[in-house]
Amino acid sequence: MPLQLADASTERPKQIQWDPTLAEDWDAADKKIREYRNQGFTLRAVAGDLKKAGIAFMDPPARDPNLILFRVLSENGDTRLVWDRREPDQVKEAYARFKELLDSGHTAYCVRSDGKKGSKLDEFDPLHEEIVMVPKTMPG
Repeated sequence: MPLQLADASTERPKQIQWDPTLAEDWDAADKKIREYRNQGFTLRAVAGDLKKAGIAFMDPPARDPNLILFRVLSENGDTRLVWDRREPDQVKEAYARFKELLDSGHTAYCVRSDGKKGSKLDEFDPLHEEIVMVPKTMPG
């Protein structure tokens, strides 16, 4: 199966803040927390009473760790290509696409799912969860 355009999730953790002294703030925050839970997010553990905390962090649903995402940036936004690192033909195709994009002047960066800073890539590595390809010049 070739690389596919896909709507792969690139959700990041969400932060919800409210004034613990205002009931209407808590009601709005509680509604937002329930909304994120319905989307598969999970509430991080909170020490003490959540309502009094004034802040909550919601972690996104887990993504299949074998599905890798290329995000190719352009003046039209980004094109998302998804491939499965368990499929040798898809790995070969992803490597070829990576080389093609580097040869055309793109720079590759890995994106870390834990939110920490990624790094520039000079070589293809199928172990990265997400790779962003940035063209040499982005229209401004």
